[in-house]
Amino acid sequence: MKILIVRTNRELLNKAGSSHRITQLTDMLSSNFELVYLNPRLRDCEHTKKKEYYFEEYFLFGKSLAMFVDLNLGYIRRLKQIYELDDISLTQISFPWGVVAASFVSKKSPIVYDAIGVEKDFAKVSTKSLPKIMGLVVENYIRFIEWLACKRSSHIITISEVDRDRLVKLYSINCSKISVIPTGFYKKLPLSDDAKKYIRLRYGINAGMIVIVFHGSYTHPPNREAFDLILNYIAPKFETNKNVIFVLAGTGLDPFVKNNIKSVGYVEDIFELLQIADIAIVPIREGSGVRMKIIDYLTAGLPIISTRKGAEGINLENNTHAIIVDDINEKFIKCIEYLCNDFNERRRLSENCRQLALNEYGWDNISRKINTLYFMLTR
Repeated sequence: MKILIVRTNRELLNKAGSSHRITQLTDMLSSNFELVYLNPRLRDCEHTKKKEYYFEEYFLFGKSLAMFVDLNLGYIRRLKQIYELDDISLTQISFPWGVVAASFVSKKSPIVYDAIGVEKDFAKVSTKSLPKIMGLVVENYIRFIEWLACKRSSHIITISEVDRDRLVKLYSINCSKISVIPTGFYKKLPLSDDAKKYIRLRYGINAGMIVIVFHGSYTHPPNREAFDLILNYIAPKFETNKNVIFVLAGTGLDPFVKNNIKSVGYVEDIFELLQIADIAIVPIREGSGVRMKIIDYLTAGLPIISTRKGAEGINLENNTHAIIVDDINEKFIKCIEYLCNDFNERRRLSENCRQLALNEYGWDNISRKINTLYFMLTR
């Protein structure tokens, strides 16, 4: 059976943002299904997929118009061509853009909307920088398209129960139409102590220092606010402690060194960087959806200090897998100080994190879930 994987946003073809989830889902499906891809054309990228189609993406003033892809005639024509040439059993589309058009030309093959978060909630944050009236127009348009995608799709998959319940409440969707397929992790062997020392030296970090890490795309508004909080509020509180360093990483972030902060910019192997860290912090105040960085921290066995908003959608128990606080304030600072000074507590949380990652976010369990679901939908 063939599954058509549609990515209407060119960022999903890169290594940043939500592409990790898309790549993971396709890897899980590839052993049981033949995959066909439809992507926006990227002239500066080479693709190695066995069967891949392209459409021309629309731009305005250099900005992608992926949100309007349902009106893109090239996208619609390409979909029709694929459904005529290939015996597509099911179509998976990440994000709501493109779901509506596909539902009209799919020739009754099921359309699965892969909801990577709740777009209406994300729009509320991402449109803050726009003029008020324009922000309201964009926010309402996104809500309308998300509602249509939920109504027109055959099935919806979400990353967490929180996202599922939010979509049900917003758009009056029957719960049976939504399945929770978490984002898992690729199991990697832990680094030896000698390897960790070598990597620390490569980054210019002394072996005995306590490394506090945060990573994410700097262009994502909630992440950008978190980076700014670390730079201007959190890290300065520890400037007198010469054994603590804050290491920041992510796409769109410039490398720099300032006092007790070291930004390394984009990192090819984020898991390698996380394994030389001692603590992960998630100073997120707004946004929606699961922070996939927390899955990374769980996998690396890092003790986590997070806001409730940052931990949303992940089955973290306070003081068992992480220390969870309400906001970025003196209590957040005290929690960092507490973990910096207590090696045994860091080790306890680390072991619990690894166990949670294996039990709930392991590759085998999630792969079994999505393959079983797609077999049921194509019967």
